[in-house]
Amino acid sequence: MVRYPGLYNGGVRDTEAGAEEIWMQMLRRQTPGERLTRAVELSEAVRQMFLANVQHLDEATQRRRLAEACYGAEAAERMFGK
Repeated sequence: MVRYPGLYNGGVRDTEAGAEEIWMQMLRRQTPGERLTRAVELSEAVRQMFLANVQHLDEATQRRRLAEACYGAEAAERMFGK
């Protein structure tokens, strides 16, 4: 089995080695455009999950929290002020 440094943090693995290798082979066969599309889709899914957890807040606070999560508190301060 091929190992991918930095891909895992040494925690509990829930995928069998054979299934993991099949997944990695599938990823290697994708074109750069397909990889980019997948990355954008996954990023949007994470963004939507984050916003679902702060939906009880007003829109301005949601945007600030998202900026903090994505870019850090210092960058959010520059974007939104203190």
